[in-house]
Amino acid sequence: MNKMRLLSLTVVSLGLASTTYAGTGNEDGYGIFFWLFIAFGVLVIMAQLIPAILVLIGFSKGLPINQKLSEPIEEEKSNF
Repeated sequence: MNKMRLLSLTVVSLGLASTTYAGTGNEDGYGIFFWLFIAFGVLVIMAQLIPAILVLIGFSKGLPINQKLSEPIEEEKSNF
């Protein structure tokens, strides 16, 4: 029973020590996965922005600016 207690104490102490050394690295910048994530986000935003701009241009072309809405329609006269 004493060997089992010693083994379990050793495993627990090594497990606690390994979490202590897990985050001691000194990184001076962001990793490649961060920049890939940012690039993917920019790609998604640009993919949605381009059709939105095209729709706004289409709406602006379809709006009448100097047209009166109450003008009567002239009937065509035929020469038959």
